[in-house]
Amino acid sequence: MKQDLTAEDLILFKPGNHPLPKGKHEIRDHDNLKLKYSLLPREIVCTENLTPWKKLLPCKSKNGFAGILEGRKVFDSNYHSLGIHVMILCSDAICAKKELHLIQTLTVVHSYHYTKSKVFNISFFGVKSIQKCPISEHSRIVIDGNVIINNSVKSKQLSLNSLKRNVTLINVESETELSFERTDFESSPYNKGLKIIRRFSGYGQERGKIKTFIKNINPDTNITVLWTEVVPWLARIYFHTLEVSTLQAYIDEYFYTPAKDRERPATIQMKLDLAPESVTEISYDYTKASLKYTEYPPDPNRGFDLNPGIALFEHEIGESLFWNSDQPLWNQRFSKYVTNTLVLILPLPDFSMPFNVITFTSTLVALFFGSLFNIYTREWRVKKKKSLMEKIRDKLFKAKTD
Repeated sequence: MKQDLTAEDLILFKPGNHPLPKGKHEIRDHDNLKLKYSLLPREIVCTENLTPWKKLLPCKSKNGFAGILEGRKVFDSNYHSLGIHVMILCSDAICAKKELHLIQTLTVVHSYHYTKSKVFNISFFGVKSIQKCPISEHSRIVIDGNVIINNSVKSKQLSLNSLKRNVTLINVESETELSFERTDFESSPYNKGLKIIRRFSGYGQERGKIKTFIKNINPDTNITVLWTEVVPWLARIYFHTLEVSTLQAYIDEYFYTPAKDRERPATIQMKLDLAPESVTEISYDYTKASLKYTEYPPDPNRGFDLNPGIALFEHEIGESLFWNSDQPLWNQRFSKYVTNTLVLILPLPDFSMPFNVITFTSTLVALFFGSLFNIYTREWRVKKKKSLMEKIRDKLFKAKTD
């Protein structure tokens, strides 16, 4: 892990900011733990990224959930996200026994127009059927909304009154060929929350400004947001220019760490209390760092990626869609928003200059050195003047040889 891209001590990951499984407790000796946070915004994604993730599953890539994950179908989507969450928790309040929890998440979003049909079947994932993992306690398929099952699969319709929606539950006991048709395409109730825009402003090649607009789009609910930015030292932030402009928001907590060149990034963290339908603007000035000639990566004209900003907020939506589950990531109390990455264009040296110098120098050497070498190494002799008879003899001899 590169030190100059890694941050520590983030409010976002403090104890108490994330839900826990039912009956579990956090470990108390936090002083012995060290948190590292880093991002790779320019990481290249390919289908092989899915292989090590599937190998962590109980049945690996044979049966169960991984059996329907075909790399081409997963990555040929509007949005995809792979997650591995490892937690060390206590079984009781005194932490006499510790447990290791491993949670794997996969999110794939396809547009409705991608299928061009209201009928969905399991072949959409590139497989013919789904099988239960033999060593799992249960395998469930949860379908959001009202559906009509088109085959003999046993299903159960449930109504979540607090969410005002219906779901269909399917317990996979054997090899299942799933096919169903949705009868409603209502918008999801989870779209209430935040709207975040993060962008550059300013002009010139030396300095600029980064602005972030956070809007609480809920018409009647306050939202407490944990906002975190980790900015590489390539953009040198002037913290005295940091401004938070709003008419209906309060900063409950604020923390920042300045960057050190080639050692650590800068971090900006704040806890905001946003009023309904309020807009908060966060802005600060920066100057662009000058890199050494050897620090530029391949294709530097593309620019350098800045990590996205992260907003974590808690909300109440009532009954969880994933009922009877003690997994913290399925407890719909917290939502995390990740903004787009920014591309920072740094001042670049003329990388063609060495090539031009070498070419020009080589041309001069070839022209002058060759001529001088020929002059200094050639042996000069005085040519004797021939008589008339010798000239006639040479011409006759040359004619005979021809």
